[in-house]
Amino acid sequence: MPTSSPQAVHHVLTGPLKVLLEARDDEVDDESTDDFYSAFIDLEQQCEQVVIELENHPNSTEHMQTLFGLFHQLKSNLILAGFHSLVPLAQRIEDLVYLIKSVRISYSTSISDLILLNLDLAKLLLSQRINLKTYSYSQDSYQKICDALYKITSAHEDNREARVFDAILLLDPNTSLKPQVIESVGDAVVLHPQSNLMSILDEFGVHFNDDLKFFQGLMYAFETR
Repeated sequence: MPTSSPQAVHHVLTGPLKVLLEARDDEVDDESTDDFYSAFIDLEQQCEQVVIELENHPNSTEHMQTLFGLFHQLKSNLILAGFHSLVPLAQRIEDLVYLIKSVRISYSTSISDLILLNLDLAKLLLSQRINLKTYSYSQDSYQKICDALYKITSAHEDNREARVFDAILLLDPNTSLKPQVIESVGDAVVLHPQSNLMSILDEFGVHFNDDLKFFQGLMYAFETR
């Protein structure tokens, strides 16, 4: 299936969604699933390769445009093939990549991990649907992951790393990754382990302003004594 030109795609961000992981909601032609799965794996491998390139060149507009085009094609293919249950997951990742492509979200290694984990999940769900004719993955977990991805795209920049980590933790509870806060001190960039502060502020819709940054700085100073 040809990849759509990312420049030609008119993308509309989605809001909160109630998602359903139900095989009965799909409209899949079982006779063509093997060919579809093969095409999906090809797209997945292309996505993975571009993600690896972006880790080395995080500011590459060309690579980001390519990644967006691939995810848009992946979502479109799921729609055309009738895998309706998997479309919300693909939509959430496409939203995230679109915001990165539009320079509204900064690319990071944690986002690389997040994208790869979601590709793994999509492959798992697709395999279940094709081989078992059903989904054995938890509906509740699927909803939480889609919600977590939405929170990343809607979070304030200061809270976004915490939201990325929340999503990674849902996808990989055994992860050794830790969220970080990036703080500029003079000409240096200091990385602090993320505390529960960001999660609490984000939950209540509180902006992490300069006053809160000042008091957080005092907290770190006391902790290091």
